[in-house]
Amino acid sequence: MAKRKALFDDKPVEIAELTYIIKQDLSAINQNIGALQALSRQKNNGRNEEGEHSKNVVVMLQGKLADVSVGFKEVLEVRTKNIQASRHRTDQFVSNVRPSSADRLSHPTPDPDPRPSPTFECIVGVDVMLT
Repeated sequence: MAKRKALFDDKPVEIAELTYIIKQDLSAINQNIGALQALSRQKNNGRNEEGEHSKNVVVMLQGKLADVSVGFKEVLEVRTKNIQASRHRTDQFVSNVRPSSADRLSHPTPDPDPRPSPTFECIVGVDVMLT
């Protein structure tokens, strides 16, 4: 969900909730691995094959957790870049649509309909969704 580039159907509240839950889960897993490591050290001290195996399992679990954490961080970074790129495109489009103040002063034209155009309303709606 976070990797999508189309932000029109973006659900920032849901993504924020899921991000929080995932961070809490990763933290809990890390604490559990730490407790497992302490228990393994206390029980075996790495002196026998069982102790060595326990140590290897803990190291493997730590490595897998690190991989998942890095992957999660990368997904969040991609999402941030996509949001920034979308905002940049929106800003560029809005600045090209709006006439500059110098243009308005040199070419005053009365606007028969004071309401914004439908295109402009769409852009404002997108901007509101992103913030």
